[in-house]
Amino acid sequence: MSHQTLNPSKKPRRATRIELGWALHRGLIDDAKLHAHDALQISFTRDKKIGVDLGDSTIWASTVLIHRGIRHAIHCPSGTTPTTLFLDPDTETASGLAARAGGRSVVRLTGVVEIAARKLMQGRYDNDESVALAFDEFSCLFRRTKAGRPGDPRVRAALATLVEGHRRKWPLAGLAETAGLSIPQFAGLFRKCTGLPVRTHVRWLRFQTAIRSLARHGDLSSAAEDAGYLSALQFTYAFRRTFNLSPSVFASTLQPRTRSEGSGLVRGDIGGR
Repeated sequence: MSHQTLNPSKKPRRATRIELGWALHRGLIDDAKLHAHDALQISFTRDKKIGVDLGDSTIWASTVLIHRGIRHAIHCPSGTTPTTLFLDPDTETASGLAARAGGRSVVRLTGVVEIAARKLMQGRYDNDESVALAFDEFSCLFRRTKAGRPGDPRVRAALATLVEGHRRKWPLAGLAETAGLSIPQFAGLFRKCTGLPVRTHVRWLRFQTAIRSLARHGDLSSAAEDAGYLSALQFTYAFRRTFNLSPSVFASTLQPRTRSEGSGLVRGDIGGR
């Protein structure tokens, strides 16, 4: 099988992070062609407005939220670089944003929501703790903070199992049986304690593993295998379906980690006072 590789002489130009349920990317996010993807996105540039081309019209905004499945293309003024926050639609943060948007598909962010989003997206993070804190400050506008989540030893045991075994298929039924609960009981408890469904948690663990492997070694096939995908094609399809980004482009701007690699809208405006 042929291997696709990154150019090892290229240095990362911009910071990129991928965490559980969300990712941050600084750089071009599409080729100005209409497309759709599964993740919600918030995009902005530091000084100028960006255009969201919806095919029949273009919306210009300082900071814009685009919901999952909405066909769009991003246009940036010459010489500007967008920053984009991607959110898995299964997260409480994404659900909270959607609720505030009231069913609108493309929304100009304003007020405290815009301020919090831009603060998160403009940060330069040196370690996992600062990343987690910055995201928690933003997401607490829409959900409970990590400190407010209940703890449960059965969920902690399942999380340890997933970290060690996410490269393999860990059926929900097996985790529930180990915890001594029915599947619905365990699924509800897991989400209550972590904020993510089991399947979503595993998907993002695999994204993290594959992208970090790709950033280190530059080999797409090996990165896919490291994360438990059957092939580079399967991994690339899953990644593009979520972000509409090439894994290689994303990995080339990955923020270096200084600590362990464990996982630590109809159109309108939304904001707040």
